[in-house]
Amino acid sequence: MSGGLKDILERLQQRSRAKREEALEELYEVELKKRDWPLLCEAVLREFPDDRVNEVDNIRSTLLSMLEDIPDKRTVGFIDGVFPKLPSNPAIRQSALSVLVSINTRESLRVLRELLVAHRPKLRDAPDMLFFGIMSDPKNSSVMFPGILELLQVEEYRIDVYRLAVACYDSGAIGAAAVKPLSGRVLKDWAYGVKVRSSSGLSRHRRARNEEYLAAVARFFPVATGGKRLLGVVSDAMHDKSPFVALAAARSCVVMGVELTDAAIKALSSNAATLLGLVELLDGVGLLSRVPKRFLEQERVARADLVRWLCHPNEYSRPPSKLRLSECMVIKHGGSKQRLYVYEYQYPESMGEWEVGISGPQPLDESELSFGGELTYSAGLSAQDMGVKTLIQTAKLHAEW
Repeated sequence: MSGGLKDILERLQQRSRAKREEALEELYEVELKKRDWPLLCEAVLREFPDDRVNEVDNIRSTLLSMLEDIPDKRTVGFIDGVFPKLPSNPAIRQSALSVLVSINTRESLRVLRELLVAHRPKLRDAPDMLFFGIMSDPKNSSVMFPGILELLQVEEYRIDVYRLAVACYDSGAIGAAAVKPLSGRVLKDWAYGVKVRSSSGLSRHRRARNEEYLAAVARFFPVATGGKRLLGVVSDAMHDKSPFVALAAARSCVVMGVELTDAAIKALSSNAATLLGLVELLDGVGLLSRVPKRFLEQERVARADLVRWLCHPNEYSRPPSKLRLSECMVIKHGGSKQRLYVYEYQYPESMGEWEVGISGPQPLDESELSFGGELTYSAGLSAQDMGVKTLIQTAKLHAEW
């Protein structure tokens, strides 16, 4: 089969796009064998007409990804040696690194980490590549997580490094010992974020990213060194003007044994975006009674649950600019009658259109509460585009998934 494969690989260099696509279709039909590995590696080093096309289906990216289909111990060393010679096209380099993630051995992950750190200025997704290596198998954390921390040397990676460190820590992929290297720089990185926030002319996106960064850094206050200075920063952070940063600091305060002030609790309770996070935090340590009762009314909790949904990174990543209660309806769910709250909300990009979302179910008795309704959902559409009944049906399907 290598004779046919050799011909196909040569035809991939033709100027005619139609002929290249024809050769690619033939390549996809080839059942690659171990003996084809040298031919495929040789082809990776050639020049192709679409080398500048930043798409994962360009020819060189396709050839690199096919190396995953040929089990050969030499592949890791090949990627290591050839990586600096590859075009700077992000799609091509990403494909090469993905091969190392797919191989998923201690050696392939070590090479992945070293390549990402060495070539970090040209790899915007470097922290996420390391994170995927950890999430594919938590056992990889001892190899990969130190690589994530090494990327703190690059200023533009700091947000992602702290974000991913929180994700690794919360998932249980790493323990307290793994984040110990952060101890000496947490306060410095916090000061950096505060300085950036005070800069004039920050775009909305940059401001949101900086807020995410400060919230992630605040989660690591418990491992920081700094004595009285650290306690001062933590005490101030629980009153931060950003509710998400204040909530992250509050979590650290609980871990560190620093008492939350009544003012901090009131501020976090009164904000729909942070109410449920605070409730979960204080309930976990037997301090739910510190949340003022007026903030634990059923409609407030339902509103907070929808806002939390909308703040998820897969949705809008932030609270709506406007939100109003449209209807409270009684539905039958789980064999009993329950309350479902229907809201309308707006974001600046909604161009004045009200989108609809539902929250619940909540108990029929309004004096009872349910935190985290399984039907809380929004499709980001107006009531005209998706009626409430359809929204409920979709939410039930979503809950089943």
